[in-house]
Formats: sequence, C-alpha cells, structure tokens
Amino acid sequence: MKRISCVFFVLILLSFISCSKDSYDYASAFRQGEYQGILDAAEKELSDTIEGEALYYKAAALYQLGRYDEAFRSSFLYFLLNDESSANYYDSLRIVLHTSPYNNIALDAGGLLEDNNMLLKQNAIKYYQELVSSGDMNAAEEFFQSIAGSLSVNEIAMMNIISEAPSGKILSSLESLYGSQGLSAAFMDAMKLAIPLFINRGDGMMLYDLAGHGDGGDPAYALSLGDLMYSINEPELARRFWSDAGEAFPVQTDLRIREL
Repeated sequence: MKRISCVFFVLILLSFISCSKDSYDYASAFRQGEYQGILDAAEKELSDTIEGEALYYKAAALYQLGRYDEAFRSSFLYFLLNDESSANYYDSLRIVLHTSPYNNIALDAGGLLEDNNMLLKQNAIKYYQELVSSGDMNAAEEFFQSIAGSLSVNEIAMMNIISEAPSGKILSSLESLYGSQGLSAAFMDAMKLAIPLFINRGDGMMLYDLAGHGDGGDPAYALSLGDLMYSINEPELARRFWSDAGEAFPVQTDLRIREL
C-alpha cells in the first residue's frame, strides 16, 4: 500500500519544542509506567534531534495518558521519519491507527499493518471500524471474513456493534452470541450497546425476538429493554421491563413510566 500522505508533515514538525539531549532508559521507564518522566526526558532530547526512540516513546506515553491528539502527531511524525528497519515502526503505526482523527490516515496505517502481518487483534477491530466508517462495505466485509476465524462470538458481536456495522450484520452476530451463550452477561452487555444504535436507526423491531428472552435479572439491561419496547410502540412491555429496573433505578424508571 502507499505510504501515509505527508500532508500534515510540516504542521506536525513545527509542534515539537524542547531543551537538550540527555541519556534516558525509555523502555524501562515505559514498563514502569513513568509516563511523565518519559515526556520530560523526550522534550529535552527532541530539542537536539527528532530522530530516535525519544519521539516514539513520547507518542506511547501520550497515548497511555489519554492525550490522543498529541499521541497521533508524535507517532505520525515518527512513522514519516523511519522505516520498517526501525524498532518501533509498527508500534508507531498502531498508535496512528488508534488515534488518527483522519479516516484516510487510519486506513493507511491499518493497511500497512495488515500487509505486513502485524495487526494485533485489537488493531484488527479498530481497522474494521475504520473500514466501515469509510463506507467501503466490500472492503470491510472482505477484511471481516479474513479475521472472523480468529475471533470469539462475543468479539465478533462487539466488533460489529462498536464499528456500527449494518443492522442486519449486528443482529446476526447477536443471534450467534445468544445461541452460543444464552442469556449471559456478555450477551446482555452487547445488547445494551446495540439497543441505542438500533433505536437511533429506527431498527428497534429487529431486536424484538432477542428481547423476548428476558432481562436476566439485570436492572440496567431491563432499563434498556424498556427503552427498546417504548421505541417500537410496545408500552406494556416497556412498563414491564422498566418496572423490573425500578428498584435499582427509581428516578430513571419513574421518569420513563410517566411518558406512557
């Protein structure tokens, strides 16, 4: 695949400031979770040069701290300045994939990882999400089929939901999950994520049969099922599920029942 576009290179390059080069064991500090120390040391070293491991570990530390915009800029610059022979090249691509606000750059990062057999499972799920977001459903489905054999039924269901795949595909994976595990915690958690998506899409009726298996004594799931039933104009079923959630969520259920 083509290397990631360098359109942002100049802006990214200008964002780096620091002091003077200093010796620092980045790998050891990273293993110990000393992320701020890494940032401090990297800032000093990057004033002298933007090559080497300081730039990568700056990106990795920023990612661990949840500073994803900054992590993207650092990891993207590391990628632009290095090649496959660099020790942290593929790890920098993984950070780019998970932090890029630009779909095309995330797709390029995921594609490079895939082409070189360097996609970890969590990377594969994120790459699939980006493929779905791009609207290229043929490419998304082709990639999905290539990794489905390595995923559990729960992982497949969650991947489809998180990626906001087509409703029919999500439904099929939820049915497989229920067929495999029944009314398990994993199934109910997946349904809790899927229900708002289906309601927003106007596809709530597609989940009607799965909802018929009950709430499993989970008040949060019961609350979600009540919302689902209300959205498809089943007020009595909505009342029943909301009532099941009433003890755990008295305020939320009272407000909902007043709408009936």
